[in-house]
Amino acid sequence: MSEGPSELEADSGTRRGRLRGLAGLAAARLGHRLRERDGQTLLSVGGVAVAVALLLVMTSVSAGLVTGTTVGTDETDYWILPEGSAGSAVTAVEGQRLGQVHPVTERLTARPGVTDATPVLTGVLRLGPADSDVEPQYVVVLGVLPGASEQRVAGLPTNALSPGDPYYANGSYNGTWTGEAVVSESAASTLGPEGGQVEPGTGLRVAGTEFDEGFTVSTVATTDGPGIGQLPVAVVHLAELQRLTGGTSGDVADQILVSTDGSVAAEDLDGVYPNAQVLTRGELLTSRAQQSGLPVAMAAAALVVAVVVGTLFLVTTVGFSVLADAEYRAVLAAIGVSGTSRATLVAGETLATAGVGGLVGVGCWLVAAAVVALLGVFGTAVPFAVRPVFGLYGLLVALGVGLVALPPLVVVSRRTRAVREVLR
Repeated sequence: MSEGPSELEADSGTRRGRLRGLAGLAAARLGHRLRERDGQTLLSVGGVAVAVALLLVMTSVSAGLVTGTTVGTDETDYWILPEGSAGSAVTAVEGQRLGQVHPVTERLTARPGVTDATPVLTGVLRLGPADSDVEPQYVVVLGVLPGASEQRVAGLPTNALSPGDPYYANGSYNGTWTGEAVVSESAASTLGPEGGQVEPGTGLRVAGTEFDEGFTVSTVATTDGPGIGQLPVAVVHLAELQRLTGGTSGDVADQILVSTDGSVAAEDLDGVYPNAQVLTRGELLTSRAQQSGLPVAMAAAALVVAVVVGTLFLVTTVGFSVLADAEYRAVLAAIGVSGTSRATLVAGETLATAGVGGLVGVGCWLVAAAVVALLGVFGTAVPFAVRPVFGLYGLLVALGVGLVALPPLVVVSRRTRAVREVLR
């Protein structure tokens, strides 16, 4: 006679209860070993933690390299870029540029739904404190068209600059030279005397140009996220940077950042330039990653290395623990615990060890992020992106390492001969 529904449910409930019991026993054994500071267990957790931490650090650096060339912020909805542009905001390697950006931006801003738009020109200038013998240093300078509203470019606020672009003067480039500059903390440290930084009001001279005009530090600002803003960066008026870099003849910029109220689609911005592309944030990051395969290759290599190293480490260290616990499992076998249950117990302890190692690895990664942030304050910038999803990624990889390590450990555990171990 076949089993009825109630008997099947009862059997299923028994199996679930047995699994819960074995999982609880595995967790309790691991917790006891950690409290007792068992060297083998600590070594297992540490091996997984190191692999996960290195993976997350490499992933953060890779993501930082991709996002580091993006000067927009979360408020930026669209990037208008020259078709096929491969310029770099970090190295200021010039790709194709957009022309006549002042009148085009004015027309863009007048469109319904567009809340803000600014062209961005990237240049690298040698700046140094005026009336000082401090050696000029290279700084990434971004020329923007600041509006009256709060706006950030490369994580730096542009509303500390006078609204508009006075020096542009309707294309004559003979208006008022404001010389205003918002500098990042990294730039302030780079330009300051040894052990110090430039303060608001400090005059900055531009080395290597035929022009006498320079800048004055308006604000030293803290960047609000990873990216180019962690480098020595200064934000100035667009026309003034065009004057210093020879961009006045075509009124050029590298890109135009557009913020909207959500009612504007990318298709609505097509045609602003005949040979330009309009990209969302996701499309821009994908494009950057495709143009430079290095960050993707770094992340993929880090994943492979983390899985291989973590698995080998876990198999070796937990394997020794499994061999050392042979007598314990023999006692379980002698009292009637099945081989499947004993193997499940080993699997539970292995996965629990991998999970704890993953948590410790995520903690180490957060410490590394804090150290990188601290280095940025002192002028040593490292492209390092921190995203909450990276922590989840690290935990999943740790559990994946545990799953990969399971087969050889289970095989080792099942070779225990109960009678011999009990009598030993």
